[in-house]
Amino acid sequence: MGIIKLMYPLFPRKIAPELETLINTFLKESTALSNHLSKDLVFAISEFLVDINSFYTNAMEGNPSKIKDIEAALNKELLSDRTLRNYQIEHIVHIQVQQELLRRLAGEPTLNICSPEFLAWIHRSFYERLPEEMQVALTLGDKKIPVLPGQFRDRGARVGRHDAPATAAEIERLLADFSAQLNPDGLQGMQKFVGLAASHHRLLWIHPFRDGNGRVARLFTLAYFVKCGVNPHLWSFSRGLARQRQTFDHYLDLADQPRADDLDGRGSLSEKTLEAFCKYFFEISLDQVRYMAGCLELPQFQTLYQRYLRILQAEKKISAGAYAVMCLLIKLGRLPKTDVQRICGVKDRRASQLIKQLVAEKLVYDDVARSALRLRLTSDAAAIVFPGLV
Repeated sequence: MGIIKLMYPLFPRKIAPELETLINTFLKESTALSNHLSKDLVFAISEFLVDINSFYTNAMEGNPSKIKDIEAALNKELLSDRTLRNYQIEHIVHIQVQQELLRRLAGEPTLNICSPEFLAWIHRSFYERLPEEMQVALTLGDKKIPVLPGQFRDRGARVGRHDAPATAAEIERLLADFSAQLNPDGLQGMQKFVGLAASHHRLLWIHPFRDGNGRVARLFTLAYFVKCGVNPHLWSFSRGLARQRQTFDHYLDLADQPRADDLDGRGSLSEKTLEAFCKYFFEISLDQVRYMAGCLELPQFQTLYQRYLRILQAEKKISAGAYAVMCLLIKLGRLPKTDVQRICGVKDRRASQLIKQLVAEKLVYDDVARSALRLRLTSDAAAIVFPGLV
């Protein structure tokens, strides 16, 4: 048997004051992000950000789709070009898996998200939904092999300068340690948040699947945020990674390094560089929270959205009555359909026409079951309301 690769420490033994301060700042500002918004407006924004998360996480995997391609795919409008259509399907699948993951977390409060079973479930849930031609990986010799949804690697892999664990036995042992020591349900206080950051690197270090490890790691990290009581739905961690890809790869590479000396922890890997990665992880997260906090400040959000509505009105796509309805909807997020008559001072038939107009322009969802209108954000609106989002 060859030498078994070791992965210690799994997270820093001591939490540096600078890192603790950074985490506390992140927690305070992420918690305050939605304090001034209505519950239904938060839901509308977070619903749109699922698409943004898909855009960025797939961009990191070499998917060149545009936001409009994602919206078209969700409306069952697939492109004729086979490659571009497959990219659209990749977005649909990512969104489906993220939504299913969140449902599992809500329904299984004791779920160990660090377990090999859960990680395999994420991988399988994604790849089983893809066309067969997209279920392939490249070996070290650039040979195409099947990905095998939900199955762990049984051969070597090189990621940058990192030679990942090469055998099924190594991967099994490392995932067992990962599950036992990084499960957030077994960590307390600040340790849990350091585990959140460290686990992102350590999972990528193990690199357990033939392909899709980055994607699985980002979905896993979304789950870890939720398990830590952090609402990650009004900002996108993947956006932060994608926009700083080279810097992120640099910190990943640093944390791959072996222990430097006796002052660098007691494990096989460097504790100092893992701590540096954890710090960078929360700097990315705080940066994304602050970006969205700036966009969601009231009345700026409403002012910018009204500017978008004025453009539609000038183009005669919506009427003055529809504009009035939307001005209230962007404050509340949801509006009873019966209020349309009152707001516009029109009869029932005209109110129905206005609702159809708003639905046709993709400004609202018609929630028939609750006799209500729900705010719908699109890439056209986001280009004005969230400058620089994509």
